Amino acid sequence: MAQKQVNKNIELFSGGKMFFKKKIVWITVSLVVLSFFLGIFITRAQQESGGLFENLRLFSQVFSIVKSQYVEEVDTQKLIYGAINGMLSSLNDPHTHFMEPQKYNDLQVETHGEFGGLGIEIGLEPLTKQLIVIAPMEGTPADRAGVKAGDKIVEIDGKSTAGITLQEAVGKLRGPKGTQVTITVKRDGIEEPLYFTIIRDIIQLKAVKAKCMLKDDIGYIRLVTFNQHVGREVEEALRFLEERKMKGLILDLRNNPGGLLEQAVEVANKFISEGLIVSTRGRAQPEIKYFARTGAAHPHFPLIVLVNRGSASASEIVAGAIKDNKRGLILGTKTFGKGSVQTVMNLEDGSGIAITTARYYTPSGVCIQDTGIQPDIEVEEEKKEDPELANMLQILKTNNCFVLFAKEKGDTVSAESFNLDESAMNSLVKILDKKNIDFTKEKLNKYRDFLEKEIKIELANLKGKEEGLRMALSFDPVVCRALDLLKGVQILTQVATPKVKSAISTETCR
Repeated sequence: MAQKQVNKNIELFSGGKMFFKKKIVWITVSLVVLSFFLGIFITRAQQESGGLFENLRLFSQVFSIVKSQYVEEVDTQKLIYGAINGMLSSLNDPHTHFMEPQKYNDLQVETHGEFGGLGIEIGLEPLTKQLIVIAPMEGTPADRAGVKAGDKIVEIDGKSTAGITLQEAVGKLRGPKGTQVTITVKRDGIEEPLYFTIIRDIIQLKAVKAKCMLKDDIGYIRLVTFNQHVGREVEEALRFLEERKMKGLILDLRNNPGGLLEQAVEVANKFISEGLIVSTRGRAQPEIKYFARTGAAHPHFPLIVLVNRGSASASEIVAGAIKDNKRGLILGTKTFGKGSVQTVMNLEDGSGIAITTARYYTPSGVCIQDTGIQPDIEVEEEKKEDPELANMLQILKTNNCFVLFAKEKGDTVSAESFNLDESAMNSLVKILDKKNIDFTKEKLNKYRDFLEKEIKIELANLKGKEEGLRMALSFDPVVCRALDLLKGVQILTQVATPKVKSAISTETCR
């Protein structure tokens, strides 16, 4: 039947012999022309891609040789991941990089600002390398269960934590909401171990690390990241301070590495009522301009933004927008200078890449890549601590020595009046002895002023977190300078004529 069908088809073509010949000529000419243009297209594509197909064959050849002839058996995925890393590193752009599945997942946690877990900040004790609770987050499952700062986690689900890394510990403690984990804890003053079986819940990472009212009705907000929740958290913080009759604000963006572009725009819009906030320009996309939304800004108040070398990316977008729109004063040291925008893409095996797709420009049209935001007034932070002091403070804080001292002396002395005299130093040494921490009296006396400062902060913390924060900020020279400047604005406003008051309000410290 098939053969008959073929013969019939041949006959149909034979029935129009001249037409068939013409059609063959037309098809032949068309194929020649198509081949010509297709050849040009492929040649151009190969030229534009630097010989893409040839290079892919070269890569495949090298890959095959390594897999078959290298002296030891090699992991295929490791080779592929290494090749991807090499390709992206050839761009000489530190912000374009490949992320293996675990690192990609960590980034998602950071940007989404939440994960399933217990709600504890953990670390490794510097001397013993034991897994220790630095602090439980307020209102989380760990906090409700009674886990305390200083608790040493010796087992997770019955398995010893000896020799565990922080990443491994985090992996064991985190998990889906509703699942449970049992931790075994050793607590100072209690001989027997404590067992906590805790149901995991969704833990939100706070973008607003601190907020409080300082003297002279000046508010303070510290942002540590720009995750998906930062806009909402800043809104809540501003309302909290405005309810307490805030007359000026210090927005602390020091050591904030940035985050999501859209959230930076939202935060800036809390302070800027109109005009351009930032624009982006990329090779594969046209210029995009982000303007302030009408009605999103809070009522006008004097504003100072604190920045330093650790302020980058989204932090610089906010600082640049406030500076260029003359909404506030930028105080501190020059920022990092990351003026590029990365797009994060998920790959099919759960890994991902972050690739630079655009650069952003401040409202004045400046790209701050590698140059940073120059503060209006430069103020240096405290001199960098020496390694010996840094190590000492880490050990004492991790072991809650300052907290224990404050609880012991809190009923007899206030934070403001405390002095680390010889008697107080002896009390501190006794606490260190109980913790088997061996610092000589000579070394402790060398850093007496720093130890006194930490104890004052913990004594203030006994009255509440806001009191402790105020005490800590009183030792910060940059915050103190900002307070002096804002106080000056208040004085000028009080004595100025209505016309001058309007000018001061508009320029805000400039």
